[in-house]
Amino acid sequence: MVEGTAANPMCLRVKAPEEVTEGETADLTCKTTCNLPDPTFIWYKNGHPLTTKTIKNNQLHLQTVSSEDAGSYSCAVGGSQHLRSTAHNLRVRYRPKRVSVSISPSGEIVEGSSATLTCSSDGNPPVECHWFIGTLLVVKEKNCTIPSASSVDSGEYKCKCMNELGERYSEALTLDVWYPTKSISVSISPSGEIVEGSSVNLTCSSNASPPVKIYTWFKGSTPVGEGKTYSIPNIRSEDSGEYTCQSRNDHGERRSTTVHLDVWYPPKNISVSIRPSGEIVEGSSVTLTCSSDANPPVKNYTWFKEVRSYTTVFVTVGLACIGTVIIVCFVYLLIRRAKRTVQGAPSRPCKDNNTALIKYASGEVAYGGLKDKGSSFHEIDEDANDTYVVPDDLDDPYANVNTDSAEVACMNHDKDGSPDYENVNWNRKLD
Repeated sequence: MVEGTAANPMCLRVKAPEEVTEGETADLTCKTTCNLPDPTFIWYKNGHPLTTKTIKNNQLHLQTVSSEDAGSYSCAVGGSQHLRSTAHNLRVRYRPKRVSVSISPSGEIVEGSSATLTCSSDGNPPVECHWFIGTLLVVKEKNCTIPSASSVDSGEYKCKCMNELGERYSEALTLDVWYPTKSISVSISPSGEIVEGSSVNLTCSSNASPPVKIYTWFKGSTPVGEGKTYSIPNIRSEDSGEYTCQSRNDHGERRSTTVHLDVWYPPKNISVSIRPSGEIVEGSSVTLTCSSDANPPVKNYTWFKEVRSYTTVFVTVGLACIGTVIIVCFVYLLIRRAKRTVQGAPSRPCKDNNTALIKYASGEVAYGGLKDKGSSFHEIDEDANDTYVVPDDLDDPYANVNTDSAEVACMNHDKDGSPDYENVNWNRKLD
């Protein structure tokens, strides 16, 4: 075959732009220098015919170029398909697409181990890729290597690939670094004062990956419950103490610092003691002490003295208050007192070591009084009911005896009673 005939591929060539941008149009023309009567043309891309039919027009029109249109194009004349023109390489410029990411190794990333994040994307011109966590730039590389992963490395990563035509982000890639419990803390609700009888919740918070599976509560060294929240619905003073929470996941356990639960309660178990114990003689020194269990501790103690109609007593009150709760304690202290007998009041012995009262003038009232041998006497300047001490074992009617009702009256008492009486005098009330 000689040059210039259809059988010679040297007379065929493709005329087309070297490079086109995605989205634009492109025309490829099959040029011939041969003398060909009414030729038909066949187009090939990467060695494969674009159509099974011949094309009379020698032009291939690409309406909207995409990256898939890039390739090697050649043409041939119908009837001589084996004689093709020299291939023409059409390059298509396009922005990054199909950005993909991966983590190596796959599976669990345990704290302290290494991890590599890899990014890939196609684009023309070639792309440059950067790694971000959130909006923070991590590295300007396709590969992001973390040599010793820690909990702070956990998060959502994205890869951004770019060239002069544009940029594209990958889908978020979550890096979950697994680690044992850390940053464990305990909170108490309600905050502030905790009063006996109220409801209290202790809540354990911790940072762990994977999340904590088991929470165990301790009072001191004794386990008292499980669960993220430990509830005490009706708290008592006995619930006061030191509490800790232990949290555990697949990679370890940790215990919180101690929190102190301080339960407030009103005074209880109030008691009063007298020193010296035993018989208290007029003129001696005596100390009354009040003791109680309360939280917060009792600040104020108030002592009271109460006088009854037939005896002289001291009353002590231990007083403390939380809210509107008041606890009162009574103690009775019998003090033996000596009273001066009324001059001129006749008396004579009565059996059983009593002294009898001879009838006074009509309408006068007499009162029984205790005279202690060796004691001092005091002026009677108060109402007789307030100044005479009557032993508790005497019957009440004999405390006041009206002489209108009897010639002779006696105060009877148990000879074995305490204190042991030296004698009993009958005394007339002073006006």
